[in-house]
Amino acid sequence: CRDLFQRAQVQPSIVVRTCLEGGARLDLRAHRFVEAQQLLLPLLAAWERVNPEAPGHGEALHWFAAAERGEGKVAAARRDAERADVMLRRSPLPALQRLVHAPTRSRME
Repeated sequence: CRDLFQRAQVQPSIVVRTCLEGGARLDLRAHRFVEAQQLLLPLLAAWERVNPEAPGHGEALHWFAAAERGEGKVAAARRDAERADVMLRRSPLPALQRLVHAPTRSRME
């Protein structure tokens, strides 16, 4: 799914989101922050085109901010995390709302 998505052949479906965000989270745990950002960038671009205020966009942006923070891009991470939190608060899904209240350490996982 990563290859198809990066070639812009699919939209941010649940399956593609799960694949890309899961891969990015594994990269975050391994402290591969640049790789995590590279996985998430096409997903973020698709969300911008499809529905910029969607909770799914907020989740991808949440993990992107964690990668930025890990790379030492503190100002960018703060900006993106705040934007993600706004979208995640609107979600009807408790799992996404929990990301807003997660301790800082878990935001990197």
